[in-house]
Amino acid sequence: MVERANALCKRVFGLLHTPIKIKGKPTSYEVKGGRVKFENVYFKHFGNLVLEDINFEIKPKMKVAIMGPTGSGKSSLVNLIPRFYDVSKGRVLVEWMR
Repeated sequence: MVERANALCKRVFGLLHTPIKIKGKPTSYEVKGGRVKFENVYFKHFGNLVLEDINFEIKPKMKVAIMGPTGSGKSSLVNLIPRFYDVSKGRVLVEWMR
């Protein structure tokens, strides 16, 4: 088992030290912050209503905690911001600052 673990560690560290091949485009810029606004957001996942009439705004420099029990929609809420999912109704606005 020790030999297998050692071989695995060598592979993991090899991956961690692999140079990144993806480079930013000349038109890319560093994002320094931004604003996120949910307006009357509804979200259905596999036909089940997960989020209903969500409204809030996170302004630049604000720190926000999203809390709730398992299955209450915390991950779904966060996944709507980068559009891993699309809202069923309403809109999510994201304004980036350079």
